[in-house]
Amino acid sequence: MALSAGARERANPVADSPKVLGDARAHWADHCAVCHANNGSGDTEMGKHMYPPAPDMRQAGTQDLTDGELFYIIQNGYPPDWDAFLGKWHEPR
Repeated sequence: MALSAGARERANPVADSPKVLGDARAHWADHCAVCHANNGSGDTEMGKHMYPPAPDMRQAGTQDLTDGELFYIIQNGYPPDWDAFLGKWHEPR
């Protein structure tokens, strides 16, 4: 996978906590599950009919990505023809 230099090493800017995990689950349900499904399988009408289909987020190919790689893909899209979903992301202060 060709990502920008440094993406793999980039640290997650958000500290882990029960509140952060709860907020992340709510965000997933509202913004990601329509394509990726609540369980991450990608088995949704929209996810199955995308090109390429939404990946199964539970598989090793995704689970083995670092936080930095995942952030890069969500922010910039991957491959280049996928949409970016966090174009207006702001680093926590």
